[in-house]
Formats: sequence, C-alpha cells, structure tokens
Amino acid sequence: MIKRVKNNKFLTITHVSRSGGRAMVRTAEDHGLITGDIVDIECSDTTYNATQVEAIVSNNTARFDYNNLGDDENEKEVTGTIGVNKNWVGVTIRAGEYYDIPLTESLQWASDTNLLSDITSGIAVINNGDKDIETALEAINWLKGDVAQTVEIKEENIPTGAHYRAYFGVLEAAPGQTVTKDISFPFPISIMAGGVAAPNDGDEVALNVAPDTILGQLVEAAAIGAVTLKVPQTVIDNVEVGYILDLEEGITLNRFYVAGIGSDYITIDPALSNAFTASALIKFTRRFFHTNLHDLAIISSRIRSIGMANIKASYVPKNKIIRAIYKNNSDVASQCHYFFEYYF
Repeated sequence: MIKRVKNNKFLTITHVSRSGGRAMVRTAEDHGLITGDIVDIECSDTTYNATQVEAIVSNNTARFDYNNLGDDENEKEVTGTIGVNKNWVGVTIRAGEYYDIPLTESLQWASDTNLLSDITSGIAVINNGDKDIETALEAINWLKGDVAQTVEIKEENIPTGAHYRAYFGVLEAAPGQTVTKDISFPFPISIMAGGVAAPNDGDEVALNVAPDTILGQLVEAAAIGAVTLKVPQTVIDNVEVGYILDLEEGITLNRFYVAGIGSDYITIDPALSNAFTASALIKFTRRFFHTNLHDLAIISSRIRSIGMANIKASYVPKNKIIRAIYKNNSDVASQCHYFFEYYF
C-alpha cells in the first residue's frame, strides 16, 4: 500500500484588523509561527483571505501580521482558519494536503524526529492508502513498516536454516562526524558474533537492532525523580530486566535500564531527570553483541572481536533494521571496518 502523510496544522482565527496595507490576525491558541513561515488564510471577511503569504511575527505568540491590501479598519471579531505549511524531510506540504512517500524515502521519513513528534501531536496524519490511521502509535508503526510485528525484538533462541554467512561493511567519517548505515534482510537471521576495527583511539562504534522501536506510551504521567513507570502491556510483554529503554516526548529524552517488571509497571534506573505526560513514547533499541554493548570505545586499530565465546545467537526477524554507527573522534577523516557472522 501507498504510505501518505497529511499536513493537518490549522489554527483558528478570532480577530483581525488592517492598517497601511498590513493585516493583523489573532489566533485562539499559540500559533508557533516565526517570521517567514508560509500560511493560507480563510476568513469570514473574505478581504482577509490570502494564499501562501509570509507571516510577520513579533513577540506575541497569539498574533501575527501579513501584507494585505485593503481599507484600514479597527480590530473586529471574525471566524476562520489558518493553514500552516510544514516541512518534513525537505518536502513542503500545505495544510490539508497529502504527500505520497516514495519507497526510496521510507526510511528517511520513518526516522525523522520532527515528523514523529508531529504525528504524536496530531499535526501530521498518516494514511495507509485507504484511510487515515486514527491513533499516533499505530500511525508511527505503519510509517516504520512494523504494523504486524511492532515489537518482535526480544532476544530468542529461534532456529534458522543454520546456513552460515558473514557481513562486512565500511563506514567513512569526517573529523568529529557520526555516520550510520542501515542493513536488513528479507529473511530472519541469528547473529552470532562480530568485530570492529577503527584507526583512532577513542572512536565509538555501535551495532543496533531495530533502533527506536516504539513499544507504547506511558499510561500515567511521570514526575521528575520517578523510578516506577505505569506502562502498557506491550512493554511488559517485550522487555526484560537489564534492557535499555528511551522515554521521549518532543525533544526531551531520558534513557534508563529496566530494573524490575511488575504486572502493569516497570522500575527503572536511573530515575527520570525530566517530567513526562501520558503521551510520552517508550522506545527500545536492542544494542547488539551479546554483552548488550551500546557504545564501544576503540583503544587500538586492530580488530576487536565481540561475542566469539558466546554459544548462543541473537535472533533478528526479517526486514528488521540493523544500524551500524561510527563516530570519528579524531581530527582526520577515517574509516571503520566492521563485520558480523550470522545464520539464516
């Protein structure tokens, strides 16, 4: 099916006035605009209607101006709406319009934090080709391509065909740069072991499975200092003690270990350093290598093998993303070589 995204950012107009070819608009809510944002205006007084005009914003978060020719008049009460352009992944979408996401851009859209935040707030609407998806969680999962198997990421001893193969990759980064590469397979695999080699002391490498998989949303708001979180059944069913979770709301993120699991709650360590509402997203990334390393600091350029002594393998369902991450902490351009062995 086609994946479509709709810009649903509309504001409500309450009052207008005009002076010297410039119109003033008051909104029922904070508009969140900055000078230069492009808007469409539809007003009960049609002389104020405008298409794709630039907002002029002062310090008032519920008022903005725009250029509009017409007779001067005092402020008056009106009805109407303002449609605000949104820009996601470099694409500008007018309010009320849908955009068909090309298959080649699916990963880019599914990992855009601004878009995911706007889905949660209702500004962005995801359409599955037939209808708009009603809940934010379902919409995000559909966008990520995980509708049926959202949280199949537990480490399991599930047999494959026992065919051996190795994957080798190279990541090249400029000084101070972090680069990533996403890998997936159209069949399930079990990763046994891997290794990395980078030329600089202090470089950082990670290999993550199913990055930023959304397990659900908080059931109840959580205060600063909280060590117990009320969570949905999807979290209870898919985490274990020692797993690392992220709690995310807008640009605020806290990362913690799962210290305990109850019937409808988890205990965490460390305690929350921020407060979160019941709409905060609970995310999980399985940090690969069987020691659950999430960051590996390089201390020499020779190959570092990880997991070789482990007799188990980590099962990865088909089409799950395996993300290789390399941070070059040196002052010269460098390459990181990595590999992992797997059964399929």
